[in-house]
Amino acid sequence: MWSIVLFAATLAAPRIELYTMGAGDDLFSAFGHAAICVLDEQSPRGRCYNYGTADFRTPLPLTWDFIRGRARFWVSVADLPAMLWLYRQEDRTVYRQRLALSDEQAARLAAALDASTAEAVKYYRYHHFNDNCTTRIRDAIDAATGGALSAERAARGRSFREWARRGFAGHWPLLAVTELVLGRSADRATDSWTAMFLPSELRDEVARRYRAPPEIVYQRRAPLEAGATWLGQLAFALGGAVLALLIFAGARLGRACWRASLAVASLVLGVTALVLDALAILSTFPELVRNEALLAFWPSDLAICVLPRHWLRRYAQARLIVLALIVLGHLAGLTQPLSPLLFAALPLAAALATARAT
Repeated sequence: MWSIVLFAATLAAPRIELYTMGAGDDLFSAFGHAAICVLDEQSPRGRCYNYGTADFRTPLPLTWDFIRGRARFWVSVADLPAMLWLYRQEDRTVYRQRLALSDEQAARLAAALDASTAEAVKYYRYHHFNDNCTTRIRDAIDAATGGALSAERAARGRSFREWARRGFAGHWPLLAVTELVLGRSADRATDSWTAMFLPSELRDEVARRYRAPPEIVYQRRAPLEAGATWLGQLAFALGGAVLALLIFAGARLGRACWRASLAVASLVLGVTALVLDALAILSTFPELVRNEALLAFWPSDLAICVLPRHWLRRYAQARLIVLALIVLGHLAGLTQPLSPLLFAALPLAAALATARAT
């Protein structure tokens, strides 16, 4: 079954194979994966370097460390049959590319990969866009081949946020997080180099630049569900509309119900603001720190339900004016999505309208 590796023992120079894996069924596999393998006389079964190793047995602590920019990943090594068995068990499509490198380039790359496993350098702080399991392989290949991957960069026509939307397509909670939590750094345009944080983009560029057409080693059996990328935007529009309707309905039922509906809206908006503020304070990721959504969501919204009617009118007016200024700023060059603004604007407009009527 694993005859693909047996003839490696006859090779004088190492053979380098890039493996890219399609998406799986869990969150951590939504964007695919990559590994790079060296086959030579010393390792006829291959040495496969996986830079995406972490303690996935504790997803909550790992997610918390990821948010704070402290998620520790490292490179691990396995033989090729064991690695392929793992991804077959996970039912993930596996692509193989044999890099057409010179003997010198292959030896240089093999030595660099081996050196990266040293205890002093094997660990790194994971960043989804800038430093991940795929960019580590990209950088190693590029360095060993004199910059062949980084040369002649071409615009890809998508921002990091747009790539994230494609990865989370069909999962509205993750798409909503992509719209709200990621700041302006996620709206940077990508080119053929920076887009290679994705295994699929690395696969395409390696195929083009190293005469390495991908071969399917294993084809996923269960179909992956296709989904829309705009569900997160829709979620904010619907969420804001629900809160606004709740306030209008409460106003029709009497003062007590109106105050209760305001309490629900104030809690939702205020907690959203507190989460954004906490992320900006605790995280080291620029995508979470420089976030224009901080201008749209205020912790002071927690007080909406207790403000006297005349103060509520003034507060809601001020908040809506600020939101309008953010829209103008967006038209003048601010790049973040506008859809989260609806989540705040609709209930605030409803609060203003009902405060005037009651």
